Amino acid sequence: MPRFGLAALALAGALVAAPLVPQPAARAEGLPPGLRAALDHSPCFQRPTRPAALRGEAAALLGRSDGPSLYRLAEAHMALPGGVDRMHVAESYLARAVAAGMTGAALELGAIRFAVHRDAAGAFATWLHAASLGDPRSMACVAAALLTGQGAAVDRAEAMRWLTLRDEATRGRAVLGPVTAEVARALTPREVDEGRLRARQPPLPVAPPGSALPGIVLTREAAAPPPWLSGVAAPPRPPAPPPESQATSTTGFVIAPGGLVMTAEHGVSACAEIEVVAGLARLGGARLVARNEDLDIALLAVPGLERRALPVAAQLRLGEEVVAIGFPGRGVASDRPTATLGNVSAEGAGRAAHVLQYTAPTQPGKSGGPLLDRRGQVVGMVFAVRDTRREQLAGLLPSQNVNFAVAGPTLHRFLLDHAITPAQAPATGAAMDAAQIVDQVERSVVQIICHAPRAGVTPARAAR
Repeated sequence: MPRFGLAALALAGALVAAPLVPQPAARAEGLPPGLRAALDHSPCFQRPTRPAALRGEAAALLGRSDGPSLYRLAEAHMALPGGVDRMHVAESYLARAVAAGMTGAALELGAIRFAVHRDAAGAFATWLHAASLGDPRSMACVAAALLTGQGAAVDRAEAMRWLTLRDEATRGRAVLGPVTAEVARALTPREVDEGRLRARQPPLPVAPPGSALPGIVLTREAAAPPPWLSGVAAPPRPPAPPPESQATSTTGFVIAPGGLVMTAEHGVSACAEIEVVAGLARLGGARLVARNEDLDIALLAVPGLERRALPVAAQLRLGEEVVAIGFPGRGVASDRPTATLGNVSAEGAGRAAHVLQYTAPTQPGKSGGPLLDRRGQVVGMVFAVRDTRREQLAGLLPSQNVNFAVAGPTLHRFLLDHAITPAQAPATGAAMDAAQIVDQVERSVVQIICHAPRAGVTPARAAR
């Protein structure tokens, strides 16, 4: 999927740490001509196209009904000649991809409705639905429509709200992207402040077009699946957790072919059922096949999980730059992990020689996630952070960014002791920046949902 959410508005390149309130001189009655032109020419309002190289993908994907496959089918049809008729077919696949949870397909779906059907209101409703579910690209299109009045009444404060939410989702709090900073300079301080105030409340889910939004209906092609898909059965759902269980989440990563996932033992040891979320796929039936409580390492066998195994480093260096990737616990699954940067700050923790300390900020839920060097090798597995509450109660200054991971050499030895040959990074692999590392490994990082018994309930434990 092309990655150009708010960058689709295409005004500037580098990330800008902009002031939270524009200076009075930045006020403007209307949008600057350059900004308005960039908004009008964003992919939100243009007929989507794809290179001819994608034309051959359709045949290989026929019969598949998961969101990513439907999106790729739509891309293949966008690359084929055929004018409006071909766009109708692409729209059908995009609509089904969005309905299957692939909210990233909403940008092109709305663009077809805007540029091909001339249905600006339908396009806006499509983007608003996906934006309310957290899709950054659709947030960009909602903001563009609100700024230009295409498909919705002009509401600059509401546009600033969606730009702020988009930047918070992709860049972090209080950091504005270049387009958001450019828009903020064109608005009044009151509009900017009102938009940011609205952004403090997470958006409520908005129904997709054709359900609870009056006057907006799906096109005939999008509403009805192609005939050859009518008999294709959806993959089986994971079994529903027992009502007496409670769910927690942690992180894991693919360590060997055949769906073998490494994670922290403390996150899965008490699970009655284990569910693995890999992108938009939810896979049940995971089994605990190996564990070491003292080292806090566990291996899960996950049926149906086919992702690249991450290489494990047999050595590590003090001071090395690292990236921690994982899923912060939010009570619900997310289709993408988050990444933070830091360094290996110490080897060992007390007498635990198998532990390393690192400085990348780490949140609950990231236990079991990989700690990677600049070649994309696993140099550690996250399992704990320093508890600063005791330091605060003792009147001490809390420690900053003191986090712990099982060292890569220990993970390497654990795999060898279980007759598993660790994957190796290419001998000539070059150092990568954090964005390149995330692009290369994020598909191999999964979220693990543990359905554990509530207090006083003792159902059967997962297989060990």
